[in-house]
Amino acid sequence: IVTLRETTKKNSDQNWLDSNLARIGGLLQGQRDLTEVTRMIITEAAPLVGAQVGAFFVREAEGSVIPGGPPQLRSTASYGYLTHDQELTFDPGEGLVGQAVSSLRTIRVQSAPEGYLAIRSGLGSAPPRDILVLPIVFEGDPLGVIELGSFAVLSELHIAFLERLATNIGVALNTIMANRRTEDLLSQSQRLAREMQEQSAELQRTNAELEEKAELLLEQKR
Repeated sequence: IVTLRETTKKNSDQNWLDSNLARIGGLLQGQRDLTEVTRMIITEAAPLVGAQVGAFFVREAEGSVIPGGPPQLRSTASYGYLTHDQELTFDPGEGLVGQAVSSLRTIRVQSAPEGYLAIRSGLGSAPPRDILVLPIVFEGDPLGVIELGSFAVLSELHIAFLERLATNIGVALNTIMANRRTEDLLSQSQRLAREMQEQSAELQRTNAELEEKAELLLEQKR
């Protein structure tokens, strides 16, 4: 009976894991808007693992914040967290979010001290018992970070789910970022082509004016 119960639970956990990964993977298909994708992921993932608060941070493009400096991590979506309309940013190595990116490792904080982070509702607030800071990586390249906080201790099943989900998210974010870079390059190419056409037209007008002046001078000479 004990063995059967353990086998049943193991199969149930595996079915839960596979079905939810497949469902969220389906939601990621064809997505092109980075902010909308991060909002959808944090909204779906947080309640699945019983988290009451969460945030998604995405790596900025190289040099977008400080010319020549390291790219920052910018908050793009949150779940149950009040930001006061302030955009949170972290440098690599700064805070747990930056450290997760620098080390490419998941960071876990249990029994957070008072004042570290508060999970708030309409009736009160309390610190989380478990905080997970999960880097999003694609082929060794860090693309972002998910941070989740929960009143209850996250189970091994939930942690395994989040780690596998992070791999799928890394593929999706890399595709979106690559498409955005391609679109930016295409836009630049089209702008340069228009500028060259304008310069060519201006050159043609200048040549026509020079030809007219040359004909006029020749007529005056005759």
